Amino acid sequence: MESTTMKKIFVSALFVLASCSLAYADTSCDVVGIKSTKQFLKKTQRTCFATPAAAKKKGFTQFAPTAIGFKATMDGTQEVPTVVTSAAGSCTAVFKSSDSTLTLICVHTATSPIAAHVHNGPVGQDGAVICDLGSGVSPIVATCTLSAANVSALLTGLLYVNVHTEANSGGEIRGQLL
Repeated sequence: MESTTMKKIFVSALFVLASCSLAYADTSCDVVGIKSTKQFLKKTQRTCFATPAAAKKKGFTQFAPTAIGFKATMDGTQEVPTVVTSAAGSCTAVFKSSDSTLTLICVHTATSPIAAHVHNGPVGQDGAVICDLGSGVSPIVATCTLSAANVSALLTGLLYVNVHTEANSGGEIRGQLL
């Protein structure tokens, strides 16, 4: 499948997608038409279209991409409580709605990592681990399957990546997936 440039516009708590390159079900799908926000999580109630214009002709007013990109910039100032460290990092993630997977690639400069996780929690608060990313050694490459509640949390900016080290076992660097 060929890659194309994605443009996102926020509409009714969903993203309107100009183009996308990932497959939905057995069909190459650029835009998934939905008729309500709740249908985004119900895979059987989506309809595949080549463009938003084609979906509009069939009466669909909201659109969901088959994949959404996220980024996190990690540092010690986002930890709870704040950690004084020179370590930093970043993550790039892609959420694929066809199978509710989140694939992450993270790099960081933390010394002696012992673990990394995706947590469910808002900025300034600790949250529960929802995905184990392994030893935390950079680079981190992992894929997690998200529950419907965690998909909702991701789409509203409530998931974060945390790298734990020997010196800071509660977490040395952290960044929200936005």
